Amino acid sequence: NTRMEWAKNLCMGRAEEVLITKENERITGFLGYIIKKVESSNYGVIDLFAIHPNYAGKGFGSSLIQEFLNKCKEKCKAAFVGTQSKNLPAIRLYEKCGFRIAKSEVTFHKWF
Repeated sequence: NTRMEWAKNLCMGRAEEVLITKENERITGFLGYIIKKVESSNYGVIDLFAIHPNYAGKGFGSSLIQEFLNKCKEKCKAAFVGTQSKNLPAIRLYEKCGFRIAKSEVTFHKWF
């Protein structure tokens, strides 16, 4: 599974940090972010973000994003995240947390 490998790579050093939320010692979601340096400025980028479906809509996603934004305020000029244009729940969540749509693009994949 490609997302599984992606999450593993985040935990193995790709991410600046991997944030998690828990309820009753059970992981409910995670957010891995990276810091990109462009010229003399740092930018925070959500690289991978997921909430377990049983915990969606209960504030876990918002709390992870807010923690990410708080960390970015310390060391970054701006924060970015990308999602699919048809992922309306994610778009609503990001907008609720203060993100605004900056651009839209089409990406093609061919998996082997």
